[in-house]
Amino acid sequence: MSALADYLEIAALSGIKITRAALQDLIVDNEWVRRPLRRYHLPEEVENDPESWADSVFSMIADREGQLGDLYPFKEQGRSLQLKDPAFERLSSPYLSLLAITAVHAWDLPCDAPVESTLEEVVAGTLALMGLTVANIGATDRGSGFVDALADGAAALGLRAHSNPTPRSVSAKDAGVDTLAGVVWRDYRQAGHWLTLGQVTVAQSQHWVSKLNQPEPARWADYLQELLHPQVFLAVPHHVQDDHLRNIMASRRGLIIDRLRIVARKPANTENEETIVGALLAASVDAP
Repeated sequence: MSALADYLEIAALSGIKITRAALQDLIVDNEWVRRPLRRYHLPEEVENDPESWADSVFSMIADREGQLGDLYPFKEQGRSLQLKDPAFERLSSPYLSLLAITAVHAWDLPCDAPVESTLEEVVAGTLALMGLTVANIGATDRGSGFVDALADGAAALGLRAHSNPTPRSVSAKDAGVDTLAGVVWRDYRQAGHWLTLGQVTVAQSQHWVSKLNQPEPARWADYLQELLHPQVFLAVPHHVQDDHLRNIMASRRGLIIDRLRIVARKPANTENEETIVGALLAASVDAP
C-alpha cells in the first residue's frame, strides 16, 4: 500500500492525475489482488477487492496529510492526488527528501549523492535537532575500523569506550549499528545515561524485523562501559503502514522511526538531499 501511495505522489509531481478508478484498473491489470505479495492479511472485505485496495491507498495518503499538515505537499482533489501548490519549492521540501530517498533507492535511479549515507545523516541530524547528542558512527566507521569508530562515537557523547572491546565485528555496521545517540550527564560516574542505538536502512520491508534485531544492547553496554542497556531503534525512509508497524512492535524490541516521524522533526534539507530530490524529479514517470 505504501509503495502505491508513493507512486501516486511521484505521478502528481509530474502532473499525472491518477484517480481512484485508474488506480483500481492498475491493481487489476497487474493482478495484485491475486498475488501473494503481502506479508500480512488485509481485512476480508479488502483482500480481493480492487476498489477497497484503492480506498486503502488513499486512506494512507490522508494519514500522511493528517500527520504532517503543511509539511505534506499533496492533496486529494477531484478523486485524484495533486500538488497543493504547483509552484512550491521542491528541492527544500522535507517530505520530498524522504520520498526521493525511498524512490531513488528502490528504482535504482541515477544520482550523484549517496542515498544510504545521506539517510544516516538525515536521521542523525533529526535526533540532534530534538536535543540528543549524536554520533553517526556508520559514517565515521567507513575505513577506520570498529575500535576507532567506537572510541570516536563514545567520545562525541562524552563516554569512555572500552579500549579493547571483545567480541567485536570488523565494523560498526557489521555490528548492526549506524547511529549512537543519547542524553549523557558527562560526569563519568556509573550512574547511568539515556542511550540509544540505531539501525538506519533503505532496505525493503521484509528486512526490517531482522534489521531491528541486529543491535545487541547488552554487548554495546559493555563496549561503552555502561551499566544500563541502550534502547534500540530502526529508522527507515518509508511510511510504515499500521499492520506492519503492529507486527514489528509486537516483540517490544525497539522503536520505529519512519518517514512521518522524520519529516515532522528533521532539519533543513542538505545539499545531498537536494541532489537526491533532483534525481527523482528528473526521472520519467509513466501514466497507468
